Amino acid sequence: MQEEQTAERTQRELQSIARQCGLLIGRYDPAADRISRMYGGGAGLALFPAAPAAPAQLAAQRVLPESRACFLRLFAEIRSGKPEGGCNVQLQAYGSPRWNRLEYTRMDGQNGPWALLTAQDNTEQQEQVQAAEKWHARMSSLLEGSLLYAEINLTADTVEQIRAKNLREIPLVATLRQTVALGAPGRLDAETRRLYRRFFDPARLLRAIEDGKTSDTLDYGMELPSGERSWRRASIGMVRYPHSGDVMLAVVFSEASDQHKVLEQLTHCAFHDPLTGALNRAGVSDRAARVFDDAPDKLYAMFSLDLDDFKQINDRMGHQSGDLVLRQAGAVLR
Repeated sequence: MQEEQTAERTQRELQSIARQCGLLIGRYDPAADRISRMYGGGAGLALFPAAPAAPAQLAAQRVLPESRACFLRLFAEIRSGKPEGGCNVQLQAYGSPRWNRLEYTRMDGQNGPWALLTAQDNTEQQEQVQAAEKWHARMSSLLEGSLLYAEINLTADTVEQIRAKNLREIPLVATLRQTVALGAPGRLDAETRRLYRRFFDPARLLRAIEDGKTSDTLDYGMELPSGERSWRRASIGMVRYPHSGDVMLAVVFSEASDQHKVLEQLTHCAFHDPLTGALNRAGVSDRAARVFDDAPDKLYAMFSLDLDDFKQINDRMGHQSGDLVLRQAGAVLR
């Protein structure tokens, strides 16, 4: 009688735990190699059927291929006598893949050993783990050729890792602000400084990850102490760690001068005459539009000129001489 009362009390406690914790509770009989459901519900119902079934049968019907080996290995551990264990299992439930944390505890019963099984949906946590792994892989791929790489706990504002081409030139940094200062060793103009500060503003970054935006880039120019014009590219990636909930920020600073030199050359060619170096029609239109936009209420004047008898120079002395005259005229006008 006392044993029956104890069993009933244990069942009530298990039912209460299942309801309060969102657990699905089942049992596995190693001798019969069968799984059956005891209490609970949710997406994990696919793991513990109402009618007893073999693990191999459930693995083939309900567990996704990437989780089957782990699922079957767990029951092999039970049969071998291992007292407890667990694994993350992905299964097809209600038309969409869901993750469950499956754990067992081996028990000794009157009819032989059995295992108490628990399953709890942990899809959100597993997706965060996968996102963190992808984040590390992506940001690590940017390390090669970078000038500076840093991993920062944005929530706590602490630098957890920093790498550079020459660490001897990098002072001890502890915060995002100090790291950002290292990315701009030259003089920024007022507008670039404003964009740079906004790009690394912690409040903006935290809002961005809440909105689902986890990466961004910024190209910015600066004047180095040597007087040389240099371009840098700041690349950032963010992820929320699954266990602590903290937002991690990776920052990569890389050289971008070569790309911008090519861009500047292409832009110069598009707006300048290749012979004289003076603005062509597109260049004049662009310059005029910017001037008018800056001060639309001012009065402006434009004049044009012609080179007298230029055709005679081409006809009598050849086009090379004519080109020389045009280049000299352009130099005077500039």
